[in-house]
Amino acid sequence: MGYIRKGVLGYVVLSLFLINQVSAKQVKPKKLKARATTTATRTRSTATTTTPATAPQIPPTEVKKNSASPVTEPYKKVSSAPLSERNTAGSSSRFNVFQVGAGAMFDSDGGNSGALSLTYNPTYSLASSLSLKGYLGGILSNVFAGSLFAMGDLGLTLKYDFSSSLSIEGGGGMQYWSGTMLRNVHPQIKAALGFDIFQITYASVFDSLATTHQILGALSFKI
Repeated sequence: MGYIRKGVLGYVVLSLFLINQVSAKQVKPKKLKARATTTATRTRSTATTTTPATAPQIPPTEVKKNSASPVTEPYKKVSSAPLSERNTAGSSSRFNVFQVGAGAMFDSDGGNSGALSLTYNPTYSLASSLSLKGYLGGILSNVFAGSLFAMGDLGLTLKYDFSSSLSIEGGGGMQYWSGTMLRNVHPQIKAALGFDIFQITYASVFDSLATTHQILGALSFKI
């Protein structure tokens, strides 16, 4: 009986051992498969939640001073002075101008005559549109009558330029009349309207006997 019990007990132990081995072989692949599934899940989760790397910011390239790109020059202000009196050198405020003109003279007592004029007109700029203009020259009267009558012209006007082609003047001075009159020097008032190089000048010369009105159209030439 003792041998039988030992044999049965040994058989039971061996059976349990074999069952245990078979169970271990079946569980191990399941654990490995479960671990692989967990690892794959973690990998997907990491790939989903990972923030993409930001590309490095490249600073803008500085433009070199000597680059080939064209550089626009600042706007240059154009002088408002008439063409005949613009200073092309740009370094002096003085303009030297000659005026050659022709017109007529009308006396308050009824006399009239034609006239020719030649004057030297130095001009000094006071501001961008304001200047002083001098008159130094002469006038020949009675040019159509044959008996010429010479007069010296000396004056000073204040000139204002509205634009490069329009200006006005106002001032005064004196005229010297040749002849055997009681008085040879006569005061005058002077005004002018300029259109570019052309100018219309009006002068009223006061005499003890009559007032003479002079209207001259002149062309200006800069030297």
